Amino acid sequence: MQPAMFGIPFYYTPVNGVVRRAHAADPNDPRPPTWGCGPISTEGWPDPSLGSPVILMIDRGNCSFTTKVRNCQNAGAVACVIVDQSGIPRGSPLPLMGDDGTGKSITTPSMIIHQADGQDIYDVLSTTQDVLLQLTFTLPNPDGNVQWEYWTSSNDPPPSNGHEFKHTFGQAAKLLDGSHTFIPRYLVIDGAWPGYNCVHTGRCGKQCTNDGRYCAVDPEGDLRTGLDGEDVIMENLRQLCVYEYLNATNQGAKWWDYVSQFTDLCSKSDTTWNATCSNAILTSMQLPFNTINDCIARSGGFGPNVNTKLAAMISLRQIQGIFKIPMLVVNNEIYYGSMECPTPIQFATCGPLQAICAGFAPKTQPPACTGDAGCPIGVKRDACAVCGGTTTDAAQCNPEPPHK
Repeated sequence: MQPAMFGIPFYYTPVNGVVRRAHAADPNDPRPPTWGCGPISTEGWPDPSLGSPVILMIDRGNCSFTTKVRNCQNAGAVACVIVDQSGIPRGSPLPLMGDDGTGKSITTPSMIIHQADGQDIYDVLSTTQDVLLQLTFTLPNPDGNVQWEYWTSSNDPPPSNGHEFKHTFGQAAKLLDGSHTFIPRYLVIDGAWPGYNCVHTGRCGKQCTNDGRYCAVDPEGDLRTGLDGEDVIMENLRQLCVYEYLNATNQGAKWWDYVSQFTDLCSKSDTTWNATCSNAILTSMQLPFNTINDCIARSGGFGPNVNTKLAAMISLRQIQGIFKIPMLVVNNEIYYGSMECPTPIQFATCGPLQAICAGFAPKTQPPACTGDAGCPIGVKRDACAVCGGTTTDAAQCNPEPPHK
C-alpha cells in the first residue's frame, strides 16, 4: 500500500469501517461505475448514526486521484482505498497518489493498493456484505525525541503552500522545541543530471551557480527578466547557514522567524531579493550576518568550485527520494499527506503536526501533541469543556439561576 500525498492520515487511531465498492450515483454515466469519477451512490451503505462508517474502495482509472477521493469524501466515507488496475505484482512499487493542485480541501485519508490485494477483498465482498477493514497509518517512534526534516526552498513554487506553512507552523514548532530535532533541507537541482548538462557548459546561464553545478527553476518562468535560479540557490544557502548558526546557539526555532520575514520583506521583487535585505532581517533579529556570510564562504561560496552544503543537499535528496517540495521526513520516513495546517493551528486539522507527534514514543509527547479537539495546540479543556479553563469540578459548570 502507498498513502496519498493529500488528506490527513490518522496516526493515533486506526480507521475502522465496513467495506463498500464504489458505484456511480448517475446510472447514465458512461464511465465504469467503480471508477468513482462522479458522484458516488450510498445506496446499501449502513446508517452512519449506528456507528458503522464506510471505507470505500474505488478502481484506478479515467480521472485524478484527488477527484476520486473528493467524491469519496463527499459521499461520507471515513477513508478511501484506490485499487490499482495496472497489474503491478505484489511487492512492486505502486504509483504515487499525487495532488493535482485541487486537494487542499480533502481531509479524508486514502491509499492505493495492488490490484491483486484489491481483488482478494472484492472476492470476499461478492459473497457477503459483512466485510470489516482496519487501516493503520504509522511512523517509526523509537524514543522521546523526533527528528524531522522539512524539504523546502526560499522560492516555494505554486501550487505549493510552502510560504503559508512557514508562517503558520512556527507556532507549533516552538511548542515542540526541546523535544525534537528539526532540520530544514533545501531542494537543489543537480546541474550534472542528464538532460541538464549545465556543468562547465554555460548553457544554463543564470539559473545555476558554481559553474553550472547547482540550479533552480526560474521563479517567474521568464529567463529574460526578474529573478533567476541563481538567486534562489544563493538564498537557499544563506538560509542553510542561518539555521546552522541558530542551531549551534540553541535558537533553532528562530529559523521560522527568519524565513517568514524573508518571504514578507525580500521575496516580492528582484530588487529586494538579495543579501542586503537578508542582512537587514538578521540585524533586526540581532543575529550576526558576518557569521552567516563566513559560513557561506567556508562551504565554497558561489565561485567555480564545489559548495559542500549544496552538494550535500543533492546527495541527501537522492538518498531520501525527495521529488517535490514541500515534503516532510519524520524519523527517516517520508510523510505522505496534506501539508495544509490552517490557522488557528489545531492538532486535528494539521496533518504535519500529527505526523511529527506520531514519531514520539508512547507517553513522551510534548504539549503540542496533547491538546483537545477545537482548542489551540497544546491546550486542553477543563471540566466545563472550556479550552484552557481551570474548572476541575463539572458541578460548577453553568450553574442554574436561583429559583424565585
